[in-house]
This record gives sequence, C-alpha cells and structure tokens, in this order.
Amino acid sequence: MKATLALLLALLFTTASAATPEKQTITFEGRERVYYTVAPEKAVAAPEMTAAPAPLLLLLHGSGRDGMSQIEQWQALAEQEGLVLVAPNSLNSGEWSMGVDGPEFLHEIVEAVRGKYSIDGNRIYLFGHSAGAVFALYMGLMESQYFAAAGVHAGAIREEFYSSLDNVAKRKLPLAIWVGTEDPYFSLTMVKGTQSELQKHGFDAQVFEMKGHDHDYYAVAKDLNPKIWSFLSASSLGADAKWQTYHFKVAEPKKLRVSSGVADKMKIHDVQPEYPRTAKMSHIAGDVVLHAIIDREGHIAELEALSGHPLLIESAMKAVKQWQYRPYILNGKPVEVETTIKVSYQM
Repeated sequence: MKATLALLLALLFTTASAATPEKQTITFEGRERVYYTVAPEKAVAAPEMTAAPAPLLLLLHGSGRDGMSQIEQWQALAEQEGLVLVAPNSLNSGEWSMGVDGPEFLHEIVEAVRGKYSIDGNRIYLFGHSAGAVFALYMGLMESQYFAAAGVHAGAIREEFYSSLDNVAKRKLPLAIWVGTEDPYFSLTMVKGTQSELQKHGFDAQVFEMKGHDHDYYAVAKDLNPKIWSFLSASSLGADAKWQTYHFKVAEPKKLRVSSGVADKMKIHDVQPEYPRTAKMSHIAGDVVLHAIIDREGHIAELEALSGHPLLIESAMKAVKQWQYRPYILNGKPVEVETTIKVSYQM
C-alpha cells in the first residue's frame, strides 16, 4: 500500500513539474514574429538564485512546419537534461531566408530568452531539420563564436557558399549531419560533399549514415535526438558567447530546393498520367519519382527519372511536363525551383 502511494505521489510530482511550452512574440524589422520556448524548472528562477545555468538549444523547423513541431520532439529530452529549448517560426513556413530569418532575427530571440532564463553562454547550440538543417549549418558557420556546436538531420551546404567558409567562420565549431541512405532530397553523396569541403577548411565535420532511413525525421526523433544531444553537449565555447554582425549581402540563390510537399501546394494545373496498357496487362504498379526544375514562370523546365518501373516512366514524364505551378517568390523575385515529384500507379 505504501509503495503504491509513493508511486502515485511520484507520478503526480512528475506531471506537476513538467514544463509547459510557451508561445512568445517579438517585433523584428516591423513584423511580429512567433517563437516557442520550454524551460526546465531550475532555469525559471532569477539568475542569482540558480546554481547551474542551463544550456540552450535553438531549433529550426523543416519546410511547411513551425517551431512547435520541433518543441514536441525535444521536450521530453529537454526536461530530462535540464535544457532550455527555443524554436522560432520562419517568416515563410516553406523556407528559411537569409536576412529576414537570420542571423539577426535569431540573435534577438536567443538574447530575449537569455534575459528571461539563466542560460550558460558557453553552451548555446543549434539543431535543424531539412530546410532548417541547411539554415542551421549556415548560422553555425557564420556565428561560430556564439554557437558551441551544430547538429542537423537531412541537410547540406550549397556549393556557392564554399568560398565563404574561411571568411565567415571565426572558429572551427564542431558540426554533425545525420542523413538517411534513402533520403530523396539530401543524398548521401551530397552530404558527403559538404563534409569533405568542411574538412578541407579545417572543420571537425561528421556524417552519420542512417541505413534504410529516408527524410522522415519525426519517425526517428525519439531515438535520434539523444544521439544529437550527446554530440552537441560534448562541446562548449570556453568563453561567453560572442555575436558577429555582418555588413555584407549574401547572394540570393539562382535556384531554390524545396520539398515535394511545398512544390505540390504551388501546383495550379496537372494532367493525370495514362496507365500504359502493357504495364496494366502485366499487373505492374508502383511509384515513379522524378527530379524536376520549375522555371520562374512555373513551367517544368527539366525532368529526369530517379526511380520507377521502365514501363511507367515515359507515361509519368509525359503527364508531368504539362503541369503548371505558381512562380516561387523569394525576397520579392521569382526563382527557379528544384524538387522531386512522385507519380503513383495503382491497379
């Protein structure tokens, strides 16, 4: 009876002490922006009353998501490790854009959180998934004296950024990328290319291959996040965080990579593929995956088959070439879009 009562009291205490995510707002460049936080109990007290300042993890969401989608994946681990989480929304949920989303926007958010909670300035870290992963890598490199380390799932650095590595990174911060061997958006070859280039410039860049895994971070987050945190928490700055302010304009990409989900929402006209008679008679079904370049006017400019049965590919490509999309606007200008398209054939 006593043991049962003790267990019930323990469960009640655990439930009562669990931190609740908070939605916060901040005004940046005249816009009200949203971010989410979760803080363990020990970080809520005034700084002079806190024995051990907490580490902080800045989370950058993937395309089509928001900051809360990351908080949900990390909250249990944060409570276990005494970790403060901060997860902003990008201005456009489909992308993270240089200037409007960082670096200064992220700096203002983190400093607002540091003003509210007791944060260890030596241990401020970065994590991102997909579009957030790409941006986290950029932000880590550009603010290497502010972030102790960066770890990401499914991301890589664009080749046009390689020449800036020595100029922007004042410190060779530890970097790690987790990537699935079956990821259709960030291939192992692409990620290994990023690792190789970073290592050429003296960075401790690690790549962890996830055998058989695709792009779905949310399916593996529970098991993956402790590994990411183990990597991040092994590093600290050795001095309080120092912010680097930039006075140059980062070149806008001529071509933007977006997820298939984001591209699908841009589609305004499609043509259904005709099921090839030979394939139907042979009971052949399945998916055809295509790599597509959508031009500034929303037309399919280039199309290449990545996978699918040979009897289905021609039909899929013939239909997709007739699809029409809304132009993708980046910083007020239309840009080319690179994406993947899946066409399904079912009997």
